[in-house]
Amino acid sequence: TAHLARGDTRGLYVASLLAPGREAASSATLNTAIALAIPHNPVSVLNILTSRVLSLNVEQVCSLPFYVMPEPEFNQYVLDAIRALYKVPAGKECMDIMINIVGQSYGFNGKH
Repeated sequence: TAHLARGDTRGLYVASLLAPGREAASSATLNTAIALAIPHNPVSVLNILTSRVLSLNVEQVCSLPFYVMPEPEFNQYVLDAIRALYKVPAGKECMDIMINIVGQSYGFNGKH
């Protein structure tokens, strides 16, 4: 998954081929690795996301599927991902999903 997280185009393509046969735990790990690749290679990530593959779609990958990530690292990821997606014409949907998720978090909506 390290190659995926760095945005390796070939690794992302292979992941898209393997995704349909993955079990839930493997799909979650795959979604996380692909999400981590967004700041590095948003074009290739968006190219492999499809609604035909349930575990590889914009909603799953762009909804910040991270279980454990230190807050400073998470904040930097969100900033870098949004910057990268903003530069890609097809990045709006993914960017909108991220912004919506962040807006629903406790730190941004005033709930504690």
